[in-house]
Amino acid sequence: MTRNVFEHDQFLGARQTTWRTSEFSVSELVPTVPEDGVIEHSHAEAHFVLVLEGDYVSSACGLAGANKVSSTRAGPILVYNPPGTLHRDRFRSESGRFVTVSRSLAAQRGLEEVLTLPDYAMTPGPAALHAALRLTHADDDGALALESHCMELMSATATRYEEVFERAPPWLLRARDYLHDDLESSLALVEIAYACGVHAVHLARAFRRHFGCSPGAYRRRLRLNLAAAMLTADTADMSEIAIRCGYFDQAHFSRTFREAFGLPPGSYRQRAWSVRRQPGSTRTRSPPL
Repeated sequence: MTRNVFEHDQFLGARQTTWRTSEFSVSELVPTVPEDGVIEHSHAEAHFVLVLEGDYVSSACGLAGANKVSSTRAGPILVYNPPGTLHRDRFRSESGRFVTVSRSLAAQRGLEEVLTLPDYAMTPGPAALHAALRLTHADDDGALALESHCMELMSATATRYEEVFERAPPWLLRARDYLHDDLESSLALVEIAYACGVHAVHLARAFRRHFGCSPGAYRRRLRLNLAAAMLTADTADMSEIAIRCGYFDQAHFSRTFREAFGLPPGSYRQRAWSVRRQPGSTRTRSPPL
């Protein structure tokens, strides 16, 4: 049976904007093919899919809960697919929006000397998701910033990073899952530790050893990622977003967001929406140098 092989930066959807550098292609698209019309296909190159809106499904081997609907209502979704990935990734919702990051095979070979990316499809952790979200407002940052964010994305997804998740004991993975739940509420470390049957000190040490940060820092990154997705996906006011993402007030949210993303929430939203509303949005553009 002949397989449909997609080439560099080839995806199913209407291209809204594309940024290209000598190393990467970053595109924003909206799905145009109904779920039943998506056939099984493979990709010649490694790529990322950042789902910002809609219910997205993938059948790629290696993903936890393959063929399970993933809704962006709980925050953005990032998927990494290695070269040769065979899957049916599609949207079950009537609408959606996603960003793709592609790197050519020639450039990939040079990267392999310093990084070893996973050879299976996976959903990277919040550090990679954070780097991917920065790409959604890269239009005015220039080629250097765009490539820097892409490199951060690659680095955070490298095998060395993912291996710590694989070695983590089941109770620690449960603790991590608790951090993803109900970002509006506050969580105490002792409560999570009790639910997992371990001491809070042991939990804190194990979490940092396996995931590279404290439980508090991990949850802060999740809140920031959700806030960034809400800013680009809907018209909720800043106070609503602050509450939904667990901040004390709008001032606390604005200060924390600016420290993480380099610009205040309002500017982040304006930049993201200006890219989406530009006339002739299907043209290919290179970021300004």
